[in-house]
Amino acid sequence: MILACSASRYEQDVFWRHENTKSVYDIIEGKEDCHEQDQEFRGRVEGFPSEFTKGNYSIKLSDVKPTDRGIYTCQIPDSSPLHVELKIKERRVSDSTTGLKNSAIMRRAGDVSLCLLGYILLRSFAV
Repeated sequence: MILACSASRYEQDVFWRHENTKSVYDIIEGKEDCHEQDQEFRGRVEGFPSEFTKGNYSIKLSDVKPTDRGIYTCQIPDSSPLHVELKIKERRVSDSTTGLKNSAIMRRAGDVSLCLLGYILLRSFAV
């Protein structure tokens, strides 16, 4: 799942947060910095360093889980934060709609699959 964030110019410091508390991904002095990254995002978030100079600070969240739902904030100092809402819908998968092999896999996964509904970009404007 790509969470989009861009600026009109190159920024050296950019901070991604989940629900304003959990550190998701940081760019400090133009480089990825995962020292403060929350444990639940380790190994699941990557940026696009070759795009930083173009003002693209989007991130890719992989292995999306129900606990990932919520508001993600891309904060660039001296700019209005960009908010991205990740919505996830859980749905049951019946054995009749999957093959024998897939149904066994789904049973082991608790008969739940994730259907990503996407994200909605919301802008908050600082006054």
